[in-house]
Amino acid sequence: MTPPIGNPVIHFEVGCKDLAKTTAFYTGLFGWSPTPIPMASLLNTNSSE
Repeated sequence: MTPPIGNPVIHFEVGCKDLAKTTAFYTGLFGWSPTPIPMASLLNTNSSE
């Protein structure tokens, strides 16, 4: 059995033209929790890592 990977993704950037639509897409698709900040949205992946 392969052990779990020990380096989860903790940061990445997604460029977009419509912040509201992009935020809604990823929160709806993955259930991530958004935190709006100026000119961006932090998306919490709800990872335990």
